[in-house]
Amino acid sequence: MPVFQYEALDAQEKKSRGIVEADSAREARLRLMERNLFLMDIKQIGEEKAEPQVPMWERLLSRKRVSELSLVTRQFATLLKAGIPVADALEALVEQIETSKLNIVFRDLREKVNQGITLGDAMRAHPRYFDLFYVNMIRVGETSGSLDEVLGRLSVYLQKHNRTRAKVSAAMVYPAVMLVIGILVAAFLVTFVVPKITGVLRDAGRVLPTPTLLLMGISDFIVSYWWLVILVAFGLMSAYRAIARTAGGRGALDRLWLKLPLFGELIRKNLIARFSRAFATLIRSGVPALDALKVIRVIMDNSVLNKAVDFIHDSVIEGADIAAPLRQSGVFPPLVGYMIATGEQSGRLEEMLEMIADYYDEEVDLATQKVASALEPMMIVFLAVVVGFIVLAVVLPILELGNIA
Repeated sequence: MPVFQYEALDAQEKKSRGIVEADSAREARLRLMERNLFLMDIKQIGEEKAEPQVPMWERLLSRKRVSELSLVTRQFATLLKAGIPVADALEALVEQIETSKLNIVFRDLREKVNQGITLGDAMRAHPRYFDLFYVNMIRVGETSGSLDEVLGRLSVYLQKHNRTRAKVSAAMVYPAVMLVIGILVAAFLVTFVVPKITGVLRDAGRVLPTPTLLLMGISDFIVSYWWLVILVAFGLMSAYRAIARTAGGRGALDRLWLKLPLFGELIRKNLIARFSRAFATLIRSGVPALDALKVIRVIMDNSVLNKAVDFIHDSVIEGADIAAPLRQSGVFPPLVGYMIATGEQSGRLEEMLEMIADYYDEEVDLATQKVASALEPMMIVFLAVVVGFIVLAVVLPILELGNIA
């Protein structure tokens, strides 16, 4: 049954929004009229358009969505393990999910499954929540009859992936807050405090020191052209996004991120951990290695790693094993290559990949602590230099006036 999202006025002329299930828009209107609601707008919840690839720093903003999906996936797996049919499990999840957007998505999944569409195909229509990795795992589970086990593995994968991103984000919060507060304080001093003090110094008619003249120039520029500063900032952000949307620009930016001091090491280890865990999860669920590499190629957030995966995939098609081209790619450390080679020879590739993922998850934690411990003193020194320059530029002419007096 289709799902409609509406906006209406109640008897007290207060706006209300919600969703209603009906066979048609006309029936939805009639149902709302029965509730004494005056309809203002109504639209059917349709299939979502495919989401384009975005830079890694933008993907960090979707942490809440991944956390919610991890919880729902675990609940879904529990319901199926209890012997509840898929359609009934989806019905239970619809009643359980409180987030409106995710609730609408699962209502749509329930309706499609009741119409005979497979769960994997139904999820493919909502790429904002279910990427190609998730959809392929579901299809494997449906084909093999082990959907509950696949959902359990998906839940673990999402939970560990989200936990790693949460640790990285939490470690970056303190330096980021310090930087933002410092910039706001400096902007307040330069915009409001400095002009009043420099006005007095100008009236004195004395020759001002160079730091004071420089500060006065900066203050006058910001006060007069604050709109230009904001425009340039938004322009730089827009230019970055535009460059990141092109293939060449995305590749250049990804290579730059990997070469950055401190951050490059953290990003590389995080990518290796995610690659290994996704690869292990797919193989353990019964996905052939070549198909797994195709899926990983789509879900990775870095074009440098994507090229390495393409090289590994093409080499395996030509008859090579996985470890040799992986070492030749130049992206993965020798340790990863040797462990995968051991896993291929012993027939325990998925176990080795999970060990690699666990190891690099720990390495990400250590690298995160290293970045945070390095950024904090750098922020303190930066803010001290900025504030110290402002104080020096203001105090110097005052001291000179005092000496003259």
